Amino acid sequence: RRADMSDDEQAIDEDIVASITEVKPRVESIKRLEIENSGRGVPALKIKTLEGIELVVSVSVNGYHIEECSRQLKMKDFDSLHALLSETSKAYVQKFGSSLEEALLALSQKDG
Repeated sequence: RRADMSDDEQAIDEDIVASITEVKPRVESIKRLEIENSGRGVPALKIKTLEGIELVVSVSVNGYHIEECSRQLKMKDFDSLHALLSETSKAYVQKFGSSLEEALLALSQKDG
């Protein structure tokens, strides 16, 4: 834990790290950045989906919010990055489903 971070900032930081790890195999690219919002720096992610949709997503204690998008999307809040990508990227959903099937298959073979 960094001494210069509040509890909220620490929680957001941990959530960003976990979210990047979770979604990275199912997007073209994802990187962390900071955007200006009301004169202060806000943690954000720049994401390119497998379909080529480019997103800038701010992260706060309220969740994930699409700030910029290369396609016409509703700019609303999401509880998780997974939920956001599930709504914006069909390829993400397909790849997520495939990874679940592979995990279940591996489990069934391990038990058998």
